[in-house]
Amino acid sequence: MALIEWSTVYSVGVKEFDAEHKRLIEITNTLYDAMMEGKGHEVLEEVLESLSEYTDLHFAHEEMVLKKKKFPGAFAHKLEHEAIIAKLDELKKEVLAGSSVATTQKCASFLRNWLTSHIQASDKEYGAFLVDTVKS
Repeated sequence: MALIEWSTVYSVGVKEFDAEHKRLIEITNTLYDAMMEGKGHEVLEEVLESLSEYTDLHFAHEEMVLKKKKFPGAFAHKLEHEAIIAKLDELKKEVLAGSSVATTQKCASFLRNWLTSHIQASDKEYGAFLVDTVKS
């Protein structure tokens, strides 16, 4: 069983971004799967690094499209991305200082909450805007 199961509730209606969100969920589920095997702390650093790298690409893609399409909330969305990147950096520093089971659980909880809430709230807003823009 995965930490986050992809479903249509997470779809923003933009094929490319849905695919990128699925990849972010897959990376997060890699950590959870390892945790279920008692090996979460062993893969935590690698998972956070993969997530950080992919998040940078995904955020840059989103921000480019939102700017190009003149999404009114583009700047606020970029600020949310910066806050998420800062939190990921903070978690990576904590892991480098010494990973523990509590740190691993904290990371998994943060990732689940971030992905589900960010996609279902902020990303859904731009999704509706972009879908409407294409229809116009």
